[in-house]
Amino acid sequence: MIQSIKKNKYTICQLEKLVDYIGLLQTREILSAWAGHKVARIALTDAKINNSINILSSIGLHIEVKKSKIFLKKDIGKGGWSNKFLEGENLNPDLGEWLLYVSNNQKKSYNSMKADENEDETSLGEDLGIPNCCIDFYDRNREKAFQKQNDFVPLVLENTKGDGPYNFWNNYVSQYFGYSLLSFFPCSFNCKNAANFAQNTYELLNAYLPFHAKKTIHFQKQNLIYTEYKGIHMYENSKFIKSKKTINLSNTTFHSTLKPNALSLNNYLEAKDIFIINKNSLKITYKDKSSKFFDSPNISNCIFN
Repeated sequence: MIQSIKKNKYTICQLEKLVDYIGLLQTREILSAWAGHKVARIALTDAKINNSINILSSIGLHIEVKKSKIFLKKDIGKGGWSNKFLEGENLNPDLGEWLLYVSNNQKKSYNSMKADENEDETSLGEDLGIPNCCIDFYDRNREKAFQKQNDFVPLVLENTKGDGPYNFWNNYVSQYFGYSLLSFFPCSFNCKNAANFAQNTYELLNAYLPFHAKKTIHFQKQNLIYTEYKGIHMYENSKFIKSKKTINLSNTTFHSTLKPNALSLNNYLEAKDIFIINKNSLKITYKDKSSKFFDSPNISNCIFN
């Protein structure tokens, strides 16, 4: 028992190091791999790979590294987030990242790496803990997503029945602000299998990193306006009034993936109330009592509270 407690304390210390070093989202994946829930696939730069491998090995994890680097293409308006890869012969090798496959079982790490190399999306998805319904959804829609920035948020929302609020456990859109319990695209924002996965991840995170678990669940309950090219906007502590189809913005804190000087930022920053017309349309009323309508397939109203 004493050895077990000491081991857990050591593991927690190493996980806290990883949060500071490679971020909470990737550390969440590492914790799930350590617990045997899945294989974690993370991306690391040259500067961080060796120290990270040393930490992972020290808590008993097995790592496989893909032979060639990946090169990420930054999305427009999403705070440096990437959903696509760059391809070509003239890419600067110093700017690429290494893909690591991490598990508490060496064979699982290796098999996941080989599945990825062979583009076996089904086997890889299963290794990564993705529910079969979400794997199938991804496979059916990946060509459509790739036509834009390879972001599945509009497709997930389109496949979600009803107008919200949706199941906050499936709010993976909050990952753009550093917090999420899902590492994959759910097939809908009400998917029961994805929600169960998120709840299990939360319980694990809460057991080992309770401070981060509390912050994560807080941000998963927030309402967001997603746009494909003009930023993702979160209204922290806002409340969706279903009877009025309105997001009440009293006492909210505004977050955006856009830079402070972005031309379209004020459209969302200065909002007083947001009336949800449908999944892709909204009317924003401003503090000066003026209003604007926004209607586009590139808008997704992600309501979780």
